Amino acid sequence: MFTRTEQVLIALELVLVLYSFRLYSLMTKALRTRHSDIWQQLGSPSLFRGNSPSATSNMTGYVFSGRYRELKDDEVSTLARRWKVVNILFICGIAGLVYQTLRYGP
Repeated sequence: MFTRTEQVLIALELVLVLYSFRLYSLMTKALRTRHSDIWQQLGSPSLFRGNSPSATSNMTGYVFSGRYRELKDDEVSTLARRWKVVNILFICGIAGLVYQTLRYGP
C-alpha cells in the first residue's frame, strides 16, 4: 500500500506528464508552422507521428540549452520555459518517490 505522500506524488507526476505532453505538442506545432527550418534541423519532432528518440533528444537539448530564445518568438519561448520547468519538477517528483520508497519501504 502507498503512503499518503506517495499517492500525492504519483498523482502530481501524472498531471506533470500530461501537461508535458501538451506543452511538447504545442511547441513542436509552433516550430513546425513558424520556424520550419529549425523544426527540420531538430529532426521534425512531434508528439506521436513518426517521432524518433533522436528527435526528442535534439528537442530536449534545444530547449535546455536556451537556443529557443534566438527565435525571438514569445509563444515558443513561453512554451519552452514551461516545458523545461515541468520536466525539472517531474525529475524532482521521481526523486521524492524514490526517497519515500527507500525510507518507508515498497
